[in-house]
Amino acid sequence: MTSVSPDFLGVTVNTVLPGVVLYGLQSSRLPDAYKQMILGMQCIAEPLGCDAIANAVAFLCSEAARFITGQELAIDGGLTHGG
Repeated sequence: MTSVSPDFLGVTVNTVLPGVVLYGLQSSRLPDAYKQMILGMQCIAEPLGCDAIANAVAFLCSEAARFITGQELAIDGGLTHGG
């Protein structure tokens, strides 16, 4: 059964594609030039936080997203869009 199967059982299947999370220990180990490069490539030029990813996952798990299935949701500030 796929995510678009006609014998739908109320299960949705989606993928969350997080961008570069500049947070905590990881952020402290990255050169500032790299962090600025990533931010410059995003449409939203601010660091991606864990809360943005968690909020997207919470939404996809909610009743409000019951008709969303088979999707890939990029949470990356527009990085994959090309900034």
